[in-house]
Amino acid sequence: MPSRLEIALKGHLIDPEGEGIRKKAKVYFGVEIARIRTVNVLTIDADLSPAQLENIQYNIFTNPVTQVSSYRPLPIDGD
Repeated sequence: MPSRLEIALKGHLIDPEGEGIRKKAKVYFGVEIARIRTVNVLTIDADLSPAQLENIQYNIFTNPVTQVSSYRPLPIDGD
């Protein structure tokens, strides 16, 4: 069964990808947005145990210094 892993920068860090999107929205469309945060979503379609999924979550995909991740939706406000 596929697993969905969400990864985002910690809230106190500036999100460079989000900042780029925010600036493009202003330049291209004249839309002023205060802040954009991005969340990367990975679909892992492999027959892995919960322990293996946790192992790859923290040892491969997530930088614990700058990122948070979860196999459940991250508690980040937004649409």
